[in-house]
Amino acid sequence: MAADKLDSPSAERNKEPFWNLVVAQHLLTDIHQSKPSDKIEFRVLDIAAGCGVHTQFFAQRLAKEQVSVTWQSTDPEASAISSQEAYIAEISIASLDGNTEGKDVEGFAACGSVRFARPQLLTLDADGISEPSTNAAIPPASVDWMWNINMIHISPWSATLGLMKVAGEKLKPDVGRLILY
Repeated sequence: MAADKLDSPSAERNKEPFWNLVVAQHLLTDIHQSKPSDKIEFRVLDIAAGCGVHTQFFAQRLAKEQVSVTWQSTDPEASAISSQEAYIAEISIASLDGNTEGKDVEGFAACGSVRFARPQLLTLDADGISEPSTNAAIPPASVDWMWNINMIHISPWSATLGLMKVAGEKLKPDVGRLILY
């Protein structure tokens, strides 16, 4: 599966600063300040996740922090989905020391406290998510953090409009966060 892994020099360069400035300083504060009954598990929707560098890096860091997360990565490109699966497989095997019991959500994988839903194709247009099956797989008001890194500056305006529509539909009211970079 490693042959499917794609590289992203920009993702490699910005993963650590993004973690330090956004996740460690802001998002982890939300987790540590919430009562155990407030949030049992966080759900992350990573829109336009690209090759999977950020998925792997953030999941490993969240697992180290023992944050319970279900991570759903997406992208409009099939090659990016294959690459995301390869990055996820690499850490789920490594974190489990070869134990195949790491298979978890929908038969996919886990890395410590981070569970992975199978990466999905997701294309945005002004109406939101174009793929009906992907849209149906993400219940309304179910997402705590919606990530969108390195998309809005290169995508058509209709994709940004769709992103805002999806945020309005899928983020949990009052506590959900849209994280843009």
